[in-house]
Amino acid sequence: MLLAVLVLIALAGAALLCRRDTPVWPAVLILLCVLWLLVNKPLEGPVLIVVSRGHGVTLSDLLAPAGMALAIAVLRHRRGRRSRG
Repeated sequence: MLLAVLVLIALAGAALLCRRDTPVWPAVLILLCVLWLLVNKPLEGPVLIVVSRGHGVTLSDLLAPAGMALAIAVLRHRRGRRSRG
């Protein structure tokens, strides 16, 4: 459980640091999102969608796609700003 909490804290920190003008933090955020899917079992929360018996999408599973979407949006925004400016 400690590992899951540490990854969650790092994920939140990386999301905040995405505001800095460097491609490092969005890349770190993407890596942490993948890691989150591997370690989030102790903090899963309620099952939102049942895929099959014993398998489903939980509340904490939604954190990874949200983090990846944020990282991709930040990188696209920066790329667009650099090509215009």
